[in-house]
Amino acid sequence: MIVIITDIHDGLIHEVVSSFEAHIKPIVYINEKSRLDFMFSINEEKDSITVDKKTFKVKDVEVIWLRNINFLRVMSENEFQRNELMYFFKLLNFRYKEKFIFNGFDSIEFNKLVALEKLQSKNIFIPDYFICNTKTSILEYMKWESFVVKPISQVPRKDTNQSMFVKRFFREEISLFPDIFLQSLIQEYILPQIEIRVVFIKNDFFAIASITRADNIRNVDIRKDQGKHSHYFKYQLEPTIKKNIIWFLESLRLNYCTLDIIIDKKDKVFLLDINPFGSFGSVYNYYKQDINNCFFNNLYYE
Repeated sequence: MIVIITDIHDGLIHEVVSSFEAHIKPIVYINEKSRLDFMFSINEEKDSITVDKKTFKVKDVEVIWLRNINFLRVMSENEFQRNELMYFFKLLNFRYKEKFIFNGFDSIEFNKLVALEKLQSKNIFIPDYFICNTKTSILEYMKWESFVVKPISQVPRKDTNQSMFVKRFFREEISLFPDIFLQSLIQEYILPQIEIRVVFIKNDFFAIASITRADNIRNVDIRKDQGKHSHYFKYQLEPTIKKNIIWFLESLRLNYCTLDIIIDKKDKVFLLDINPFGSFGSVYNYYKQDINNCFFNNLYYE
């Protein structure tokens, strides 16, 4: 039996699972629409979970895939109920850690800023940055002509009306900022030679790159950057970069994540972002069969 914990709108799950759901092992989904009932005791033999009135013993579960934690934030409007649910899942993670095939509930507290700074000793760099929540601070510390604003946390909360986005700005646009805003990551904009999105699954790398073009001839996927188009294609990371990334992710106890990387005009490698629950985006379009096979092999032959 396989248990997949995700949110109901996760398109990747439907794509991946549909490629092998006809096989023997039954799949149980837990999402924000699930009706859940738990029975845990000091005797693990009695541990059970009921999902939508169907009950199974936890000891019979072979694999638990924590694909997406957004549903934990929206399971209830009541903060107390959310906290209770979170405590239960953390106990599940502690007691049955070996069953979690990709990461675990420890990743909920993942801090990408701490993670990125660990890279500095491995010849993969991060852009210069500072964190602030006022226009006065930006004006005081800003030393770049162009910069990127990002949210700090990994997961947005349902109980706020704030939008969380990533956007590039120029120095002259600072005057348009509100006086006070949410704490944000203000990051130097690095002019890329090439941009790379990587999906990492247990030492397997699936990467696509984009380069800015002055025209859109032969473009399959098109994105605009400062009025120009970008061309996407499969990309092979250099062995040294792969080795350093594997070391880095092992130090973070991550075996599954997405990474955003750029190589600047001087061939310097920068890691921009890391997300243990990231979306695959266009990577899946280019590696659909390979990624499906990778998940299948891990879920069914682990």
